[in-house]
Amino acid sequence: MLFGLLLFVLGTAQAQQQNQVVFRLEGLRTPLIIGHYYGDLQYLNDTIYPDTARMQAVFQIQDCRPGMYFAATEGRILFDFMLETCPANFTLGIYKAKPDSVWALNSPENEAFLKFQRFKQQKIGEASRIEEMVSMIQRATNDPEAIKPQIDQIAALDKQLGDSAIAFINRHPGHLFAKMLSSFRPPEIPSRINPLDKNGRPNPVYQRWMQVRYFDNVDFKDKRLLYCNLWTPYFDAYMNQLVAPRPDSIISALDRVLALMPKDSAFYVNTLIYVTKSFDNNPWPYSDQVFVHLVDKYQQAGKSPWLDMATQMRLEEKAKIHRSTLTGQKAPELKLSDEKGQPFDLHQSAAKYTLMVFYSPLCEHCKEALPDIYQTWLDVRPIGIQGVAVNTDERYEYWKTFVGQQNYEWTDLADPSGKNEFEKPWATFNLPVIYLLDAEKRVLRKRIKPEELRDVLRSVINQN
Repeated sequence: MLFGLLLFVLGTAQAQQQNQVVFRLEGLRTPLIIGHYYGDLQYLNDTIYPDTARMQAVFQIQDCRPGMYFAATEGRILFDFMLETCPANFTLGIYKAKPDSVWALNSPENEAFLKFQRFKQQKIGEASRIEEMVSMIQRATNDPEAIKPQIDQIAALDKQLGDSAIAFINRHPGHLFAKMLSSFRPPEIPSRINPLDKNGRPNPVYQRWMQVRYFDNVDFKDKRLLYCNLWTPYFDAYMNQLVAPRPDSIISALDRVLALMPKDSAFYVNTLIYVTKSFDNNPWPYSDQVFVHLVDKYQQAGKSPWLDMATQMRLEEKAKIHRSTLTGQKAPELKLSDEKGQPFDLHQSAAKYTLMVFYSPLCEHCKEALPDIYQTWLDVRPIGIQGVAVNTDERYEYWKTFVGQQNYEWTDLADPSGKNEFEKPWATFNLPVIYLLDAEKRVLRKRIKPEELRDVLRSVINQN
């Protein structure tokens, strides 16, 4: 009798320890994709198929990661949910793929979380409708006073969202999502510091205080805080709103933030990978300076053990290519001769701007793009832009024939020896390669796409 009772107790305990989430899918017959957030990324955990007779699907949790998860189907996320602890055993339900119909059973954490999410989506929807109205008013009039009521409404909605987050934190202090909300909120500003000065302009004291204290609430040792979709927007807001868009300011800010994180911690690794990737693929002209700094300071051999060798070599090679033509710095030397054999020294040229076009007469894409590039240069030449076209093919005589056929009025250059030693410092791969230099021969723009050249020139000219 005692043995049977013991088996019953053990069996009940095992049933209660099931590590699973049951999804009740009323009116939903398509497979459900379950994944989790991590920094700026989304990872797939499982694809679960509904039992149409029982109208449910079961997510068996194999690798437990406490954090925020999502359920998606047919290419869109239906809703988010929380996994607080393991083992877990609770039920989530949804009716006909309607996000506002999601409910939770046996999970007080998700009941509170889903209620907060519904309120948040409601306010975001209201704000979107008001923003559409603002756009309509702006198309009709340039009067800033005309949109003031709508701007005030959006500010009120933003405050309601902030107040609801604070209320959630206070009501559920033990929840993981409460810690996420409190971590990714700016610290309370002392009453003596106002965001605006007495003239209504941004207060530099407020800016400096926020730059230093912005991450005070983040526990960079708690890896769980990365398993949500809150960290990256919070970090981006810091970089976009509190850091001046200058390479030196951005570099200082990134160094300051990374210094707050324990080295080799999940936050350190995730943030370093995220910002390196961001500036590696960023169209902002000075992103190359930031990228090279990140590689040189943090991702040299021995400094980033989490990187595989191929990735590290790629980063170092790309930084090496960037170094000789960093935006804002002087361009490499270029001493060649034109088709008549007359010498040309780039750094002795007195032009206000110099448009550099590296190409090969054997490159089909170059031959297609050159006429438009040349016409664009002709259109802006009167304001003092010198055009310099540099041949990268080693067949000198073939180039001379090509130049003679085109009869372009810009300066055509080539290396009679065919050695083309300029190619490496000027990074002339993926032709045509286009640079714009200022009067001091500093790089203003690099690797300009031919189809974007006219807009880039217009932008630079307007700025200067």
